[in-house]
Amino acid sequence: WIGALVLFGYTFVLFYHLGNGIRHLVWDAGYGFDVQVAFHSGLAVLAFAGAMTVLVWLVIAIAG
Repeated sequence: WIGALVLFGYTFVLFYHLGNGIRHLVWDAGYGFDVQVAFHSGLAVLAFAGAMTVLVWLVIAIAG
């Protein structure tokens, strides 16, 4: 169970990194620098990472 917990955390970290990479691409385009927009995009990255992590693990559990 410890290994599964580590893999679950690693899955979250991978999706968090993906989400922040997309966020930074948007910043590179010159958008999203307002404090409120930056705050909400940070929350969106956390929500994306959490949702995708749960979705991947549900697919693994169903297919597994």
